[in-house]
Amino acid sequence: MFYSPEVIEDIRLGNDIMDVVSAYVQLKQHGAYYFGLCPFHAEKSPSFSVSVDRQTFYCFGCGATGNIYSFLMRKENFSFPDAVQFLAERIHYRLPEAGGAAETHKNARIKEGLYEVNKLAARFFYDALQEPEGAEAVRYLDMRGITRKCRVKHGLGYAPLKRGALHKYLTGAGAAEDVLEVSGLFTPDKLRAGWNDKFYGRLMFPILDVRGRVVGFGGRVLDAGPGGDAARSVPKYMNSPETPVFEKSRNLYGIQNARQAKSKEIILVEGYMDVISLYQGGFQNTVAALGTAFNAQHAGVLRRYAESAVILFDSDEAGTKAALRAIPVLTAAGLRVKVLQVRDAKDPDEYIKRFGSESFGKLLGGAQHHILFQVEDLKRRYDLTDMEGKIRFTTEAAKLLAQAESPVERDVYARAAAEASGVAFDAIMAETEKLRGMSLPNAGMEKKLNFTRPAYPSVRPEHNKLKEKGLLEAKKLILNLMASDTKLLRKINQYVSAEEMGDEVYAKLYNLLVSFAEKGRSAEPAELISHFETVVEQEKAGEVFAQGGAGDRRIAADENTERVLNDAMKKVKIAYLDGKIRTETDAEAIKKLLESKRAVY
Repeated sequence: MFYSPEVIEDIRLGNDIMDVVSAYVQLKQHGAYYFGLCPFHAEKSPSFSVSVDRQTFYCFGCGATGNIYSFLMRKENFSFPDAVQFLAERIHYRLPEAGGAAETHKNARIKEGLYEVNKLAARFFYDALQEPEGAEAVRYLDMRGITRKCRVKHGLGYAPLKRGALHKYLTGAGAAEDVLEVSGLFTPDKLRAGWNDKFYGRLMFPILDVRGRVVGFGGRVLDAGPGGDAARSVPKYMNSPETPVFEKSRNLYGIQNARQAKSKEIILVEGYMDVISLYQGGFQNTVAALGTAFNAQHAGVLRRYAESAVILFDSDEAGTKAALRAIPVLTAAGLRVKVLQVRDAKDPDEYIKRFGSESFGKLLGGAQHHILFQVEDLKRRYDLTDMEGKIRFTTEAAKLLAQAESPVERDVYARAAAEASGVAFDAIMAETEKLRGMSLPNAGMEKKLNFTRPAYPSVRPEHNKLKEKGLLEAKKLILNLMASDTKLLRKINQYVSAEEMGDEVYAKLYNLLVSFAEKGRSAEPAELISHFETVVEQEKAGEVFAQGGAGDRRIAADENTERVLNDAMKKVKIAYLDGKIRTETDAEAIKKLLESKRAVY
């Protein structure tokens, strides 16, 4: 976690969930709870509830649940650190940084100053675009077909040619000199011992973080006139340098709009104008890296807000190479990856203008899986009329196909590779399976051990579902009783282990409850939920304690409770042992597991 559990809990306790939720949902009190229309799904009758006592929410309609952090992560599509920072600022809580108290205070002051300076600078550039001196930039935007509404939405501006104009403006607004020095907006004037504006004669793009704060700028030199390429040999695009609030490896242009779009898929493009053009075309889930190679940190940011990514780079050689470099970075972050290269226009902007947004949406829906894209690239790189070329193609293609987890995917991609190369499908599949380590090592193991697995009776699918639901309820009940009764916690801890809960979230909850009990502390559901960083994990933890479910039961420690608990623990242990038996290959180990299972009964 970015912050300690103590800090996270301090901030949670300093914010009332009712105050935050009420800004989004109209709530009315009914008994111990407040009800309103769920902000996470469409409904006509209120099923969304908030508990002031528990500081949690629960929707009886869609099942959404969690604490104040979970609510903001869902509603605003914040990451966990974003939600912590948002709530900290809401109560003026100073988050800790490396260094002593004085250094922490100074760093916090400079960061706050930088956010304010960047906001003022963005306003300065925006106003300059509306003045006669910004006419050249306006002509460029008109030529690109960027609407007035879209210009305002992205805060586009113009940096005047007069070099000291911005510095004079910010100084006049009361900006501190030490903040201006680290803002990245100025360069030292060695002759006059002063400062020159870094950006001048450029179309300006404010760069926002996920919370909508201006953290830096990008500037595009204009193509004609006194500030144009013909007049000066300068880079076409220039970005702010890194500052205490701006890290190029962790920021993406357009990420704030993409977060708000709440799409599970994000489009990755090459530059500012690509993002703006696609946004204007109705594709708000578009981002671009900021003048640096796409890296693991960028991919990690995307993974917070999406499950899949479409790489949409230029279809030339440079764009293809960039896409090939980005693929392994994105897949390593756990994203599903596709690639789209526009063929009937020079870029997506031109395609949308020529064929319309609906047509582009269909094109986007047909983006290639990254493995097929890479196989096609291999086909271009190797001479498939040559035997050596075919062998190298097959070897490299098999390495790609081996990455696919699904046998169906491997089959489909292998057939495509076979069709593209003329190499036999069976040969490609054999090489793929060999690389996956799925050939002989485990074959015949049971025969060598002279062991026959016990036959498991076949069951109907609906029976399996009932069994799974019963097991899930048993785990929730166990955790709930651990949270509500220290004596029961001790009994459970002697009989069932965290590992036997068979789930990372439940195992972590189990260990947290044991830890709290050892410290003599009560375990509040809202605090427990804060120990998880993703919405999925928080919701899973919240379901254990959700009102109307196990968390609302007030079970007295009587004989009935003991019987129900014993049944639940038995279910959990048997399920755990069955799972171990199914995956174990050693005969002696399986024998011991079967003995342990019999002992449970």
